[in-house]
Amino acid sequence: MSWNLPVEEAFLPHVSVTHLKKLAAKEPNAAARVRLLVALHRKQGQRMDAIAVSVSMHRRSVQDILHRFMERGLKAAKSAPKSGRKKLLTGVQLKHIKNRLVKTLKASGFERDFWNSKMVAELVRRECGVKYTARHTTRLLSKLGFSYKKPRPTNPRKANLGEIIAFKKKRVEGCWLPSVKGVQSL
Repeated sequence: MSWNLPVEEAFLPHVSVTHLKKLAAKEPNAAARVRLLVALHRKQGQRMDAIAVSVSMHRRSVQDILHRFMERGLKAAKSAPKSGRKKLLTGVQLKHIKNRLVKTLKASGFERDFWNSKMVAELVRRECGVKYTARHTTRLLSKLGFSYKKPRPTNPRKANLGEIIAFKKKRVEGCWLPSVKGVQSL
């Protein structure tokens, strides 16, 4: 890359200064707006050092942006799409796992009453050959539409129906509340 980039009319020869101003004014994305402003300043004949100071960027970043505009035209204002990491499970495998999770645990070969993330990770490893951590399994379950419910213990001394009816018969129906001046009681 050279330090000498075209200036004014030689830079983006098919784009006018007013068109760049309109694009920068309408751009909702802040990063793309800054890139358009860099191109606008260069189109107006400013030096790279002055552009870098005006947009608070390093000179090398300004130079890279201007080179991208020379290569790709106005498309350089938008960020190039990033592909990201390849998915380990296909859509068919995800549907298969979801169908297995809806069935009982005994049908899947587990002896518990509810699914936990370690068991789901084991199921995915057995069925699809993909090894997930328990933490990533919780993300997978959330993506599949499942929500985390913590099983709560029940009170072993819980009253039976007869005890509840006997308690309700002893209970006083009316209740007295202290009244505050100007405010009526319930």
